[in-house]
Amino acid sequence: MTAHPGVLAAADTAAAEVRALVTRWVTDGWHLERGQRFEFRRLLEDYYDWESTDVVLHDNADPDRTLAHSASEYAAVWDRALATLVVLDHSIIEGPHVTVSGDLAVADVCFRTRFEFRDGTVDVVPTRSTLALRRSGGSWRIFREHGSALTPAAAPK
Repeated sequence: MTAHPGVLAAADTAAAEVRALVTRWVTDGWHLERGQRFEFRRLLEDYYDWESTDVVLHDNADPDRTLAHSASEYAAVWDRALATLVVLDHSIIEGPHVTVSGDLAVADVCFRTRFEFRDGTVDVVPTRSTLALRRSGGSWRIFREHGSALTPAAAPK
């Protein structure tokens, strides 16, 4: 059975929307200029689902390895962990690779994060994130996230 061309075009359009959103999530959402304070909700409110009850968010860079069940809980994790951050910058290494089915999408993206802290410590970490997004009211929002810091040798070249 062959999909109707209109269905394929809609899926391609949705995939392009998600790809653009995930790119902005990496490069704009997780970005902090010197002199700013890291505030998860202010920086990332437009990317996450703040209302659904089926949210599950995790990143192994979290010192406590929290499994957050809401965007608010995830925001508290990062606001606490990144309280002494002075600069945050990300660059995409690979992806985002996106698959869409109806109002659900999965995205995989690998990026390099540069953290600069108040004490002068600078850390550069390659990370791979897998995201599940849901379209509601015409907007895509992250409702599942798994991020894993990679060793430099494991990062895509």
